[in-house]
Amino acid sequence: MATKVKEIIETSPAVEETAPDVVEVIEDQSPDTEADSDTKSDTSQSRMYLLSALTKDAKSGLDELTALVADAGSKVEKAEDLGLKRLAFPINKHLELSLVSVFFNATPGTIKTLDSELKHAETIERHLLSTWRAGLDEPKRRQAERQKRETEKNV
Repeated sequence: MATKVKEIIETSPAVEETAPDVVEVIEDQSPDTEADSDTKSDTSQSRMYLLSALTKDAKSGLDELTALVADAGSKVEKAEDLGLKRLAFPINKHLELSLVSVFFNATPGTIKTLDSELKHAETIERHLLSTWRAGLDEPKRRQAERQKRETEKNV
């Protein structure tokens, strides 16, 4: 696009006086500078994240997850073992794996390093990392509501 502006400048002498200003404006609004300013503002903001993982052993998987989060420089808010889950299809020849969850605060830069470390963890078969906007007691509230609806259906 900038080359077309330069061609127009060279062909028409009337545009020659105002066109250099236009070219400078186009060069000043490069996407690289906008991306840099966005990453600077994102790195200063801390968000709540949920890390759920399927592990062979619940205790060792939970310990490894909390250690990885702490090593990344984040604070663990809540860690819980959700029990043994039967899988719809085998994962590495396992039909049942333990589901563990860790809630923590982190910056987007920390998340990138944490995600790359999770790929190489020994006890973790699968993991899912997502943002969490609700309160920490939200899963318990939803489970209580679900149980209440089921009891009403059975009555």
